Amino acid sequence: MWEIVGVVDDVREGPLDVDTPPAEYFPISQTRGHYFSLVVRTRQEAGALLPVLVGTLHQIDPDLGVSDEATMSDQIEATQAALLHRSSAWLVGGFATMALVLGVVGLYGVIAYSVSQRTREIGVRMALGAQRSSVYKLVLRQRDG
Repeated sequence: MWEIVGVVDDVREGPLDVDTPPAEYFPISQTRGHYFSLVVRTRQEAGALLPVLVGTLHQIDPDLGVSDEATMSDQIEATQAALLHRSSAWLVGGFATMALVLGVVGLYGVIAYSVSQRTREIGVRMALGAQRSSVYKLVLRQRDG
């Protein structure tokens, strides 16, 4: 016979990419198991609070064994779903960088070819007193005049 003492909202305690299964939580005194999980919500920095929590548990029961203590961020980062998302983000970022480099190299090649075709014209314009900015505009706009 169990007494229901409360109902909680969905708690994600498994992989991030699967539905949340129903779960039951029991007081330590009503279970037959030899282990339990402790989840703590805090406004402080979680990594700094872990040693304090372990110390408090040892003050309550010095024979209590504590293992696998980790922050929720560390737990999430260690999942396969997080690794997959992180890897795909790096892959997309790498392709975007490669596209940017190819675009810049291609634009440089087109402008360099255009300038090499019009070297004499540019030289004559500069000799006749054309301003450097007007020559830049001429090259970038690809028109005469």
